[in-house]
Amino acid sequence: MNQELFETETVARLHADQGRPGEAIAIYRRLCERFPANPARARWEHLIRELMVRMGDNGWVPLEPEAVDIPAAPGVIAVSGRDADGRTHAVISWALPPTDRPPLLEVLLVCRGSEGVETETRRVPLTSSSGRILLHAENLYAAVAAAGHLDATGRRFVPMVRSTARS
Repeated sequence: MNQELFETETVARLHADQGRPGEAIAIYRRLCERFPANPARARWEHLIRELMVRMGDNGWVPLEPEAVDIPAAPGVIAVSGRDADGRTHAVISWALPPTDRPPLLEVLLVCRGSEGVETETRRVPLTSSSGRILLHAENLYAAVAAAGHLDATGRRFVPMVRSTARS
């Protein structure tokens, strides 16, 4: 069977999401080698750097907020990891164009619970159009975020940009 069939960005993302960052890094590197002119190469290289920051010799190492790049506007990045004490958290970075409404993050946290997968949604008011925050969550597996604002009624979240699923 041709191994290249299973060396795709989707398979690399699945490896990363399932706690196998080494396999994900290897696939992204081979994609970069095989397709040097591919427009996705910059994204693959960014993902390699992101995964390497979180991976040490024996697994995950502390993920500091500064390790997560602030995206070009408009953009949002959500990365989960562990702090120096081993607690799980998400680092969310964002960049939004100026708006007349205060910016807001809506973050979906996916955690491992005693009954299986549990989710929690948090709304986080932002004080600036770009930056990073750290959100602690017990047994965090993955985080996905959207950046936007509330509608005129102040109840409904209006997303401007969403992150891609990454752990």
